[in-house]
Amino acid sequence: MMGRAILPAFVLAFGCTRSSGDFWLVLGTEPGSGVRLSDAVVSPSGALVERRADARGVAFRLRTDKGPLRVSAPGGCPIVVEAPLQTPGFMERRVEPLFDLGPKLRVVGPEQRFELRAVERCDEAKRSRFEFRAPTDAPLDGLRIENGGRTLSAKTRGLDRLRRRPAWGIVPVSADRRSVTEITARVTLPKGEPLERTLEVAALARSSGLPSIAEGHPVLLAGSGFRLEKKPEGSRAELRTVGELTELVPDVRGDFELADAAGRKLVIQSGRYDEMPLDCGRSDCHSAIAASVGSSLMTRVLEADLGGRHPLERPECALACHATGEPGTSDGGFSHVMGELELATLPHDFVELPRALRRLGGVGCLACHGPARVPPDDAKWAVLRSDVCAVCHDAPPRYGHVVAFGTTNMALADRDSRTRERTECARCHTTWGSLGEPERRPPAEVGALGLGCVACHDIHDPSGSPPHAAPSGLRPALLRHPDVRAALPGAPPAADGASRVCIGCHAPGNGPLPEASAAAIWAGLGGVDPETGEALVGPEKHARNSLDASRGCLACHASGPPTLERGARHAFEAGSKSCLPCHREAPERRPEIAAAARALVGELLPSTRGRASTEPPHALPFVAALSPAKNRALRNALLVLEDPAADVHNLGYARRLLDASLKALGRNPVKQKAEARP
Repeated sequence: MMGRAILPAFVLAFGCTRSSGDFWLVLGTEPGSGVRLSDAVVSPSGALVERRADARGVAFRLRTDKGPLRVSAPGGCPIVVEAPLQTPGFMERRVEPLFDLGPKLRVVGPEQRFELRAVERCDEAKRSRFEFRAPTDAPLDGLRIENGGRTLSAKTRGLDRLRRRPAWGIVPVSADRRSVTEITARVTLPKGEPLERTLEVAALARSSGLPSIAEGHPVLLAGSGFRLEKKPEGSRAELRTVGELTELVPDVRGDFELADAAGRKLVIQSGRYDEMPLDCGRSDCHSAIAASVGSSLMTRVLEADLGGRHPLERPECALACHATGEPGTSDGGFSHVMGELELATLPHDFVELPRALRRLGGVGCLACHGPARVPPDDAKWAVLRSDVCAVCHDAPPRYGHVVAFGTTNMALADRDSRTRERTECARCHTTWGSLGEPERRPPAEVGALGLGCVACHDIHDPSGSPPHAAPSGLRPALLRHPDVRAALPGAPPAADGASRVCIGCHAPGNGPLPEASAAAIWAGLGGVDPETGEALVGPEKHARNSLDASRGCLACHASGPPTLERGARHAFEAGSKSCLPCHREAPERRPEIAAAARALVGELLPSTRGRASTEPPHALPFVAALSPAKNRALRNALLVLEDPAADVHNLGYARRLLDASLKALGRNPVKQKAEARP
């Protein structure tokens, strides 16, 4: 039987118009089935009183005095219905496609053989031709199509898509790394009319890298010599070697305890999304966080889909990322439960969903934290990784937030082991350091992770919606709102906008020498007069005169890979085109500014001469006994040198810092070139 969810939508859409002796027959079919309900016909034709349709189904008002009725739709098995025993009445029926092809998406695992079969559902299927088709460049080995085109078998690949892997632990798999093959199922009807539907076979299941995973959800492990030391009662799971990795498929709920060749422990917790209690917001637990997520777009994304606030013709297509769970697995997630309830389609309103689906609709706590119990303290570091967000936000060319961010230096911020080992470096180079949560420091064996999305985005935001919230009360960017002026005293109003999360790490800091300086140069702050020690405050054209001052840094740093439909800005590129809205032509770079700063630093600190140009000045152990005036001159030079784009961010202020320092040392000012006029 069709699920009950479709009926209220059609009742609202078609109303209750009827006469005595007729009833409404509402037809639906599984998403992407290939059945053309819009061309459905009723026999005998005299039974049809009225016909209405929308994108999700079709409804007929039929007479009850015409005996058994036969309804046929191209690509579907005919159905025979009796009039309702009582009138007025509504009847729902699901039209099955001619061939049973199994689920639209299936996750079969890497380097695994699989088989697709087209099984006839009704006699009409025998009079139709059928064939599977796979792309010639599909990531499959040993592809065979047999049985007149009705059977397809092959072996998946998959590991070649995992170009970046952690040194140890669970291997994250983003939406773009699943190694999906789209297989076309083509049906040719007796009159020669072709119908097609698409099936997907994924070699890998998406994985956030967290040790809280769903029952039946395969995960890959990086590391050597893993062995399964303990598993839950009733489990028959075994480890499988896949290339250089190890695969585990939890088959029951509970804890799977593993150890590698060096004896390092890893506990993987397995559960089902539909059985995990959703009581995170109890007053003595996470009540503030639970209250705040109501203003998150992610929490209410499926509600927006069904309410028509997103331009989706078929919300079913968005379930992989707009609801909880992994389609293609038996994880108790939204798609799995929807299949168990035999819903043919989604309703037009979120409140019409069965309660079991409403609790899984949207991206709630379990979508990021997993369906099992809360991970132990030594595993909580994993939720800080960008891989948790990449499960959905790394699906180019449509969603490219993570792939764009991966092109930045921030994504590699901790590649130098010193940035992970030194607390003073971790403040800007690691996610746990930027959040001030040393208890979430990853184990050393994990290696470099780069800055994670949560360094800038606060998914929970228990403090409430910031001033930039949308009129609807939703928080569109989920950005953190740190105390900008604590990081950069005297910061201009533009620093309070969308780029406020940039200031903390791109400001000089409180040390004797500046750690980073782009924000300070941009704002015309941080310098000192070498002779008097008074603050040098300079011009701040970009900080005040941007076309969109509320965006601050992001007014210019707002481009990235052109192939991405969404998320390209997360590359934070500021090419020459960024200048054109305000300047007649892109300003000419001024290499003499950096050269003068480097020469000045080399004069004051001879030990730094010849250092690697890729290593920032603040990474070197500057030890020198300088006079106060020279110390101030050194600070000014380092402010300029710490910002590779000082000549673009604030050319006037960079010159002022250098000229003041050169004057104090009895040197000539930096030679100026003619500037392009804005």
